[in-house]
Amino acid sequence: MKKNKGFSLTEVMIVLLLLLIIAGMIAPRIRSVFEGISMDAAVRQVASAMKFARQSAIRTRSVTILDIIEDHEMRVRYGFTERRFGVPEGISLSDARIAFYPRGTCDEAMVFIRSIDIERIVNLNPLGRITIDDETNAGGIVCCTLLE
Repeated sequence: MKKNKGFSLTEVMIVLLLLLIIAGMIAPRIRSVFEGISMDAAVRQVASAMKFARQSAIRTRSVTILDIIEDHEMRVRYGFTERRFGVPEGISLSDARIAFYPRGTCDEAMVFIRSIDIERIVNLNPLGRITIDDETNAGGIVCCTLLE
């Protein structure tokens, strides 16, 4: 009687083929998870820049300007001071210039944050309240959360 001491080449090839098929099915989901993480970070950065600008206007009792410049950069300017905020690679922002006033009010604004498959809109009302509209590629609003 002959003893088997391993796997045949055919068995190994079938297992490798199955692993490749499974990896091909999982790869797009992994990419979308990382894209979602980058989008969340970008939304937090935009909201942070807005909150910082509002607090700076109140603290310094002067008008503070938040400039969102083409794609990746945000600048908060008050007096002779400037602070920069950035967003992760692969995320683009709509241009905006928002003024924040010493009494805590500000210009109303909408900032569009986009990646390949995800778009979110950060809304700022004149009282400084920030809301985030979460949109999918289909264009429907999924949820809205309030940040204070």
